[in-house]
Amino acid sequence: MQGKYGDAANALLHYYRNRKNVKHADFNVGDEERFKRVLIGKAQQEKADNALKHLFQPQKGYGYYDYGKDINWQYWPVKDNEVRWQLHRVTWWQAMGLAYRGSKDEKYAKEWIFQFRDWMKKIL
Repeated sequence: MQGKYGDAANALLHYYRNRKNVKHADFNVGDEERFKRVLIGKAQQEKADNALKHLFQPQKGYGYYDYGKDINWQYWPVKDNEVRWQLHRVTWWQAMGLAYRGSKDEKYAKEWIFQFRDWMKKIL
């Protein structure tokens, strides 16, 4: 497929969309029914809802911090290196995904995409 990058990309996408042998500890193909209208727990729901407002809790030992409407991925609210390092593990993204899967409310998916693109643009 020399030079046929579009064809190669489409073939790879087709492969990833259609493979059935991948197993993940928490989420697998076919789990959609299991997650429909499932309550994700108060702590995860709070994390997902706060993430919509850019209130992130990078480190469990601390509360939520406002990273601003225009997310400041360099913000260091507590002079603890763990807070800075853990921020970029974006643990609230999983909570947002679970909130979306359970509720099908597009606000979680749209915000997740926004944050991911914003992080990529500003950090990488």
